[in-house]
Amino acid sequence: MSLTLDRLIPPALQDRFIDEADRLTPDNPTDVRSVAAPHVGPFDRPELVEIFSELADR
Repeated sequence: MSLTLDRLIPPALQDRFIDEADRLTPDNPTDVRSVAAPHVGPFDRPELVEIFSELADR
């Protein structure tokens, strides 16, 4: 998940982490969802509930 309003881990650094993870696991690429939320306290966001629900159904 990419938190686009994160000031602790900026989106560019998040993208780097994702790219590095994908290089290490090329057969299991990261499924990234962007959410306009900060680093701390984003868990009351409806879009996060939807993402977590979808992941739980997999």
